[in-house]
Amino acid sequence: MKRFKNGFNLLELLIAIIVIGVLTTFVIPSYFGVNRKAKQREASAILRLIQAAEKTIRLETGNFVSCNNISDCNSKLRLDISAAGSFDYKVTLIGSSDFCAQATGSNNYKINSTGDVVEGNCS
Repeated sequence: MKRFKNGFNLLELLIAIIVIGVLTTFVIPSYFGVNRKAKQREASAILRLIQAAEKTIRLETGNFVSCNNISDCNSKLRLDISAAGSFDYKVTLIGSSDFCAQATGSNNYKINSTGDVVEGNCS
């Protein structure tokens, strides 16, 4: 008597589920790490753009400017930053000789007229 085997037995299904679970434990944390780094690079690039625009405005007018959101920064700094990004941007003045630009999102980043992008808030 010939016996036909249709489908998978329970052991084969359990092994497949375990293999998928092990692979998933490596892929998901890696994805979130890449996603976080991409957002950090986005904030860094736009903050450096704001920094350059602020320096240009200061050369032209003698003053830095402040702005409260992306559209305000776009008009005052003559930029075209998309509002569809992961962060909201604002610039606050620190006296008459410096500014602090901040990217507010899941993590906050900041930059001033002379510094690098660092994680944190403008005080």
